[in-house]
Amino acid sequence: MTELIHLIRSKNPYQLSRDGDLSLPGFAPISLAGLTEQLATLRLGAEPALRYLYIRLTKLPLNKMGPTALKPFGYDLFAREISTFSPATNVPVPSDYIIGPGDQLDVQLYGKDNSDVQLVVGRDGRVSFPQLGPISVAGQTFASAKASLEARVRRQMIGVSANVTMADTRSIRVFVLGDAKQPGSYTVSGLGTISSALYAAGGVKPIGSLRNIQLKRRGEVVGRLDLYDMLIRGDASQDARLLDGDVIFIPPIGPTVRVDGEVHRPAIYEFRNDSSVADVVQLADGLTAEADTTKLALTRIDAALHRVVLEVDLGARAGREEGIRNGDSLWVPRLRPTLDAGIAVDGYVYTPGVYAYHQGMRLTDVLRSVDDLKPSADLHYVLIRRESPPDRRISVLSADLTAALQAPGTPVDLPLMARDRIMVFDLQSNRGRVIQPLLEALKLQSNIGLPEEVVRIDGDANVPGDYPLEAGMTVRDLVRAGGGLSDAAYAGRSGSRAARGSGR
Repeated sequence: MTELIHLIRSKNPYQLSRDGDLSLPGFAPISLAGLTEQLATLRLGAEPALRYLYIRLTKLPLNKMGPTALKPFGYDLFAREISTFSPATNVPVPSDYIIGPGDQLDVQLYGKDNSDVQLVVGRDGRVSFPQLGPISVAGQTFASAKASLEARVRRQMIGVSANVTMADTRSIRVFVLGDAKQPGSYTVSGLGTISSALYAAGGVKPIGSLRNIQLKRRGEVVGRLDLYDMLIRGDASQDARLLDGDVIFIPPIGPTVRVDGEVHRPAIYEFRNDSSVADVVQLADGLTAEADTTKLALTRIDAALHRVVLEVDLGARAGREEGIRNGDSLWVPRLRPTLDAGIAVDGYVYTPGVYAYHQGMRLTDVLRSVDDLKPSADLHYVLIRRESPPDRRISVLSADLTAALQAPGTPVDLPLMARDRIMVFDLQSNRGRVIQPLLEALKLQSNIGLPEEVVRIDGDANVPGDYPLEAGMTVRDLVRAGGGLSDAAYAGRSGSRAARGSGR
């Protein structure tokens, strides 16, 4: 008992795995995900080997740091050196571009008269056409002004046609206010949009909203930009074109939720007030293939200011529609790595790995021939580690593979169970590296007052050492576990000694 206490204490502090499991030395993983300190303490006390111990579990604060820390989503869009806005050149002007003072039009005349005319929109909103006089164009779309000028040339200049293009766009002055990194007045291109003005201002502060950026014109809100639409869906339809004097206002950030675990894009997300668990999972680009959709942990502060954890099942409608509140944290666990319907094979075999399990499966269904084993493999001692329901108690069996291959389907060809692990050893190498973790697990799960399920063979065995005690194990079986007797034992120069562990 003292050894057990010392071993567990020596490993403090413990950190849960990504699946929310606690791994104590010699124990199978114990799931504590979603439990309070009190419930987790009770869960540990339910372990047979721990039930006579006084257990005090304390949850320590654990925050991700450095590159693994969760970051607010989207703000790195503007993560570059702040610079003044440089208008793009040689960019086609859209047909709905609004003509204003400072724009330059190029009119190419052809037919009876071939010439180019450069027209600049004056402050009065008109262009001075040498052959036609002043013409008002301000406030019209480029498509409308183009059609009007070309029609007027055809009508008033007999035998002459015209092609009107935009030579250069004007610069406009806009204001970026609110929670911008560098709020103020900026000169941008007449083709500028809300996003280009945000770039000019260095982007949005972490305390500013990315989902409710407002475009104000003459004191009225005429448009809103949700940058998530651009970042997640590539939808720039809300990125409205600016006019002189426009105000881009960035209000404070809205409600946020932390989404972590088995999602493609863990981050802190700003969400809309009517969002559900399914909605914020989509914000995080969905679940990974390893996600456990049945046991999501939703942590929140309740009305009594207590931190509570809700278990959410995405497979159920109620789980998908569970509402999200400001400050919630959603954790998506990983599927347990345990094999519920498989057989694992390790050691001196050519093809170690996991094999599909079926009812009635036996050892020779997995190891079908000595050709499956490497030349140095021990054919007479194949170890099987088994976890039995309901408490996953570990037991050990061994088989003589040579006998099993000679009589498949008989009792010597051991029946297998789902999640069995088959270990094949080398004839001469020390087996302690493989067996020791199994022995520790057997020692720690032993009930108080019962002997440890460990035996030992010393002397002239080929591989002396500690081995797991099997049900009905004989001295012959222990000699087989030790790789058989050495040549010295047969020569009569020495001997072997077998002993039982724990109070032997």
